[in-house]
Amino acid sequence: ALYLNCPELQDLNINSCTNLQP
Repeated sequence: ALYLNCPELQDLNINSCTNLQP
């Protein structure tokens, strides 16, 4: 689950992605 997968939200990236979202 990498933060780079934010647009894909394959795993629990939803939580991490929200943190990296500009």
